[in-house]
Amino acid sequence: MRRAFLLALVALAGGCSMMPSSGKTFVVFFSSDSAAVDPQGEAILGAAGDYARAHPDRPVVVAGYADPNGTPAASNEVARARIVAAVKGLVAAGVMPNRIQRRDEGAVPFALNSQESRRVEIAVGKP
Repeated sequence: MRRAFLLALVALAGGCSMMPSSGKTFVVFFSSDSAAVDPQGEAILGAAGDYARAHPDRPVVVAGYADPNGTPAASNEVARARIVAAVKGLVAAGVMPNRIQRRDEGAVPFALNSQESRRVEIAVGKP
């Protein structure tokens, strides 16, 4: 329920700051201090992979985020682990690894709840 609300919030806000004008952004949310991809996340990674394969001329940028709880080093570590998990999912969905750029954003504040910050954004289009 929370994830559906957050996805709707991102859609209503016009996407995120990484939203390319000639592309699409996909968001995968994670549990606290975790980089495990749940079934809903796997479905989103599959959809992102499908979109990326359908647009082979567009770059794929994976940005990892964490909530600001804990130390900065721990937040950066979990954000990087989330990027790795997303990249593995995209490669499994058929995206060539050399197309994928990684962006470690680390800890970021949230507006409504910490779930917002525990995410990976996959932008297919302009980086």
